[in-house]
Amino acid sequence: MIFKLSSSPSADISNQTTRALLSGLVAFTLWGISPVYFKQVAYLDPIEVLAHRVIWSFIMLTVIVLLMGQLDITQRIFKNPKLLLKLIVSSLLIGVNWLTFIWAITNNQIVEISLGYYLNPIVSVILAMIFLKENLSRLQWLAVGLASLGVLWQIVTLGRLPMVSITLALSFGLYGLIRKTIAPPVVPGLLVEKLVMLPLALGWVFWLYSQGESSFSLNAPSTMGWLILAGVITLAPLLLFTSAAPHLRLTTLGFLQYIGPSISLCLGVMLYKEPFGQSIQISFAFIWLALVFFSADASLQKRKA
Repeated sequence: MIFKLSSSPSADISNQTTRALLSGLVAFTLWGISPVYFKQVAYLDPIEVLAHRVIWSFIMLTVIVLLMGQLDITQRIFKNPKLLLKLIVSSLLIGVNWLTFIWAITNNQIVEISLGYYLNPIVSVILAMIFLKENLSRLQWLAVGLASLGVLWQIVTLGRLPMVSITLALSFGLYGLIRKTIAPPVVPGLLVEKLVMLPLALGWVFWLYSQGESSFSLNAPSTMGWLILAGVITLAPLLLFTSAAPHLRLTTLGFLQYIGPSISLCLGVMLYKEPFGQSIQISFAFIWLALVFFSADASLQKRKA
C-alpha cells in the first residue's frame, strides 16, 4: 500500500509566510535601490521620464489584467463614479510623488528623499487622525512631536523647509489615505490610475517629438531601453508588495518599510557623496527616534488585539 504524504496546514501557512516575507524584502529593497536606475536617466527631463514611466506601466498592467482575466472588473470601475473620482485623485497624487522623486534624484537630493519616506508613517498617522477621526496614543503623539522637531531643526539650521521630504511624505500619505477608503482589486485599480495619467503622458511625449526634443529615438537605443525599463522598475516592487502584504503582520510590514529609505540614504551618502552634515544628522536622529516610538506603539497595539 502506498501512502501519499501531504504537508500539514501549519506547514503550508509557514511556507506562505516565508514566501511573503521574502517578497516583501525584495520589494522594499528594489524601492531602496531605485535611485540607481533614475540616476542613469538623470540627463533626461524629469517630466519625460515620468511620462514614459506612466506609459510603460500602463502597457504592462494591461497585459497583466488580460492574463488574469480581470478586464471586466476594470470596466466595472468606470461604472462607479464615486470610486472612479477617488482613483483620479489618487492618480494625481502618485503622479506628484513620482515627479518629485525623479526631480530630486536628478538634482542630487537622495538624502532628502530618504527623509521623506522615513516621515511617511508619521504623516499617515496624522492624516488618519484628521480625516478618519482615529485617536492617537501617547506614543504616537510622542512620535509626531519628535518628527516635528526634526523638521523644525532643518528649518532653523538650514533656513529652509525640506520641501522634497514634505512633498513626498504628504503626497504618498494622502495617496495611502485614499486607497484605504476604497477597495478595488489591486491590479485593475492600478491600471485605472495609469489610464487617468496616460493622456497627459502621451500628450507630453508627442509634443516633445513634434519639437524634435524627444529622447525616445531609434538613434539612441540605450536611452529607449532605459525608458522602457521604467515600467518594470515601477511595477515589480509594487506587485511583490501587494502579493506579500495580505500574508504578513502589520508590525512586520511596518519594519520592512524602513528598508527602502535606509538603502537610499546609504546610496546618497556613500555612493553619490551627498552632504550629510551634523545639522542633517540631528534631524534624522529626531526622525529615527520618532520611528522607534511609532514601531513600539504598533507592537503594543498588536499584542492587545
